[in-house]
Amino acid sequence: MRILKLTSLAVILMAGSAFAADDLVVTANDNNFEQRWSWTGFSGGLEAGYSWSSDEITAGGAACVFGPDCFANGEGGIYGAFVGYNHQMGSFVGGVEASYTRIDTDFDDLSGVSIVDSWALKGRLGYAMDRFHAYGLIGATYVTTDSPIAALAQSDWGIVYGAGLDVAITENIFGGIQYTRHDFTDFADLGIDAEMDNVMVRIGYKF
Repeated sequence: MRILKLTSLAVILMAGSAFAADDLVVTANDNNFEQRWSWTGFSGGLEAGYSWSSDEITAGGAACVFGPDCFANGEGGIYGAFVGYNHQMGSFVGGVEASYTRIDTDFDDLSGVSIVDSWALKGRLGYAMDRFHAYGLIGATYVTTDSPIAALAQSDWGIVYGAGLDVAITENIFGGIQYTRHDFTDFADLGIDAEMDNVMVRIGYKF
């Protein structure tokens, strides 16, 4: 009987030790949760979405080839790729991102203008909560247009700004959505002010 009691006590102690070990593992994982989901690192990925553009001839340069009101709109699908680097400090995340976007936008006027593509370099500042990362961005953009009218087939620099939200799916893969506004004043010295709004769904890999 004494041996049975000692055996039962040993089993109880071993079970208690096992539960304690499990508690330590869970606690350790919880303590490392933010570190495991850190947004620090290089990343790259693909994006696709839709674009809306508007052009207005405001002065000099080009004649009113857009129509009697010197104004034109265009829209179409877009797709591209991006690379970047983020550094997380507590809940705040700063970074930089470069992107290339292929654009299929034709304007609804007589000019035959279409937007071919854009390059952008953007600085980012955001706030992270576990798997979620919301951010604002601002930077420079370079856009190329095409047209049967040679004077309207040009390239020029502008500013880009916007906001986005990324969500971590696994330890390395994330998805998100990003909105950007591209502004151009006196595009290619043609007296044309232009705006382009892009909404993109993104999938990326964090190294």
